[in-house]
Amino acid sequence: MTGLAAGAALGLAAAVAFLLTSLVSIRFVLGVRRRRRAELRPRLERELATFLAADDVPTPVVPQGALALALVRDVALEALAELRGRERSRLTRLLEQHGVVDDAVRGLDARSARRRLAAADALALIRSERAEAALEQHLADGNGAVRLACARALAELGSERAGADVAAAVTADPGADRGAAADALLALGANRPDDLGRLLEPGTPAAVQAIAAAVAGELRLAQHAGALRSLLDSGDDEVAARAARGLGLIGVADAVRALIELIEDAQRAWFVRAAAARALGTIGDIAAMPALTRLLAVDDWVLQSNAAGALAALGGPGAEALREALGSRHKRVREHARVALEGAS
Repeated sequence: MTGLAAGAALGLAAAVAFLLTSLVSIRFVLGVRRRRRAELRPRLERELATFLAADDVPTPVVPQGALALALVRDVALEALAELRGRERSRLTRLLEQHGVVDDAVRGLDARSARRRLAAADALALIRSERAEAALEQHLADGNGAVRLACARALAELGSERAGADVAAAVTADPGADRGAAADALLALGANRPDDLGRLLEPGTPAAVQAIAAAVAGELRLAQHAGALRSLLDSGDDEVAARAARGLGLIGVADAVRALIELIEDAQRAWFVRAAAARALGTIGDIAAMPALTRLLAVDDWVLQSNAAGALAALGGPGAEALREALGSRHKRVREHARVALEGAS
């Protein structure tokens, strides 16, 4: 037994020594890479900035090797998030020339879902038409987040099939990743705004309709005002609330009557009525004043706050209604009226 124990101890010591040696080697390699990146990055940033600023500057010379290619990709992706127009197009062409796009396309075939997702996200930023066919193929990826990222990348490209691709990706599993779905719909709304309409139609899952309604409002897509008005009648409260907010952001005057009906419907959720009140204030039609004044008297803090804010947004007539509310026998009504008047002054 003593011999066996001694042998085991020696084996363990050897294993520990091997691990320590490996860790030292790994740290050394990582340290070299960090130093190399630190040396290369400032020069690459200067050369890229100079190249993008002037047409007569030659294409930057990128050092060879995987490390340099990865650094070019990282620096360029940071810049692409801020660039528009000519500078963005020039940087995309540069990434195509140096193989960054081809490398990202190969990443779509990686075994790791995390790497495939990173590749799709990179291609969404780069927006190279060279990647379109590969992105189409990977819409069938087994990972939902990767499928959504590929759909978003195609929407960023403004592909003619983007509407169908995004619709298929977000409706396949509507509750899977709402953040990724929102990113895909934002890209679609920004680059193919008319195509967003298919996701506001009846039969679309409510979770997707809600995101599409939010995007239509945030991007002020007036062409979808009719669909948003229809969604005020949705049986899903989140959909109705997002539609109401969108109508307010777009400023749809002919939705005032429907929004008034919504705030007066005591059967609807409080946040639906609150969204409708805010929308009426944003639109600014004084026809909403009587309904908002009645809502101010409802025994609900949030509804009272939103009604007071909406009345203040109506200008003179709304301010007059709030001044009258200062004489209410209900303390909370008086407080909301006072706060709204102070905020408007």
